[in-house]
Order: sequence, then C-alpha cells, then structure tokens
Amino acid sequence: MKNQDAYKVLPFPKIRQPVVDSLAQAKHMSAIHSLLEVDVTEARKWVREFRKKIGEPLSFTSFLTFCLARAVDENKIVHAY
Repeated sequence: MKNQDAYKVLPFPKIRQPVVDSLAQAKHMSAIHSLLEVDVTEARKWVREFRKKIGEPLSFTSFLTFCLARAVDENKIVHAY
C-alpha cells in the first residue's frame, strides 16, 4: 500500500458500542419522519453580510454544509457516524 501512512488505525472505543447496538436494533424498526424547526435568523444575516462584503453569491445550503464540515473536522471521531 502506497498511502499506508495516510490512515490511522485506532482501537474501537467502548463508548461507540451503544451506537452499534442502536443501528442493529434500527434494522427491525419502522422509519419515523419528523419536522424540525430551527431559528436561522443570525445565520441568514451572516450569509447576507458575506454577500455584501465579498460580492460573491453564497447559498444558505452551502453555508450549512461548510458549518457542518467545520464541526466534524473539529471532532474527528464523528467521521465514522
């Protein structure tokens, strides 16, 4: 393997076992659909300010994707979720 050093092998953390158990249990359950309401007033204000300052378009979806990517990058263990 060329890129062998690019990967890190870690022992399976015991704290992740409940996640594995819940996923196994979820196979046998019906899906539940729900709605979620979140106040995005401040986030939309940031997007508008970015557009004015930079002059480049920025969609709200791309802003949310960027925020999620930054949050995941700060906590590497969630990469596996």
